Amino acid sequence: MVQVAAKLEIEAKPTESPEEVARRAGAAASLRHVLDALYRGELQKLCDQRGVNRAGAVYDQDLVEKLLDS
Repeated sequence: MVQVAAKLEIEAKPTESPEEVARRAGAAASLRHVLDALYRGELQKLCDQRGVNRAGAVYDQDLVEKLLDS
């Protein structure tokens, strides 16, 4: 999250959730924007942490959609 936050020109702790970063970024970023900035491994880890089934997710965007739907 720190690297994503840096792109949005805000500070963040590594333990902050994407929702928290998006909230603090305000109009500069939506949750989708924050999730789109994550790498595949980070998206997979986030899915696992939240209990989101990754089955059928071929592309990073598929993982983003699954996270947004959860």
